[in-house]
Amino acid sequence: SKRNIILFLVNPIPHIATMVAVAMAPPLQATALDSSESSNAAAVAETVSGILAYSHWPAGTGPINLCLIGASRQNGRIVDRTLLNGRQMTVRRLSGNLLPANHGCDAIYVGSVSAAERNRLIAQVTGQAIVTVIENDPNCLSGMMFCLQMRGGSLTFDLNFDAVSRSRVRVDPRVLALARRTGTAR
Repeated sequence: SKRNIILFLVNPIPHIATMVAVAMAPPLQATALDSSESSNAAAVAETVSGILAYSHWPAGTGPINLCLIGASRQNGRIVDRTLLNGRQMTVRRLSGNLLPANHGCDAIYVGSVSAAERNRLIAQVTGQAIVTVIENDPNCLSGMMFCLQMRGGSLTFDLNFDAVSRSRVRVDPRVLALARRTGTAR
């Protein structure tokens, strides 16, 4: 589509362009449901890794601790790795749907949780140096920073500018330009 080409050409950073190309590319025609889910999970892993690589926390340059919360068929390929910026990303799957005390998470990926659990998570992280990514928030109004969506067989991500501005994490403006911005969180 025209939007995909424009997003790809406007971005001067090759790594971000690659991330967007992976995220926006049409999925492979899979003959089995597992193959399609696997390619979706791979696109989610690349997109989340790209977002985190271009995020800047106020405290240092150590490993980024990503915590996975809630059930998800899309986060299965998010694993420990070295990000494009050279930082290590470590991944922990939390057993509950809330952050425990002393969680140590620099970022959270939220799968399927109830509205009440999501609201408690948002209350826990608001104003902290934590990047928040959620799946299946069609209007990106939940209060999470980034909202991943499968649209027409492709992965896209939206941005809740209000949530980004309340966070103590700085996100590279070039990544912000690639996302579709939404209104104020409700």
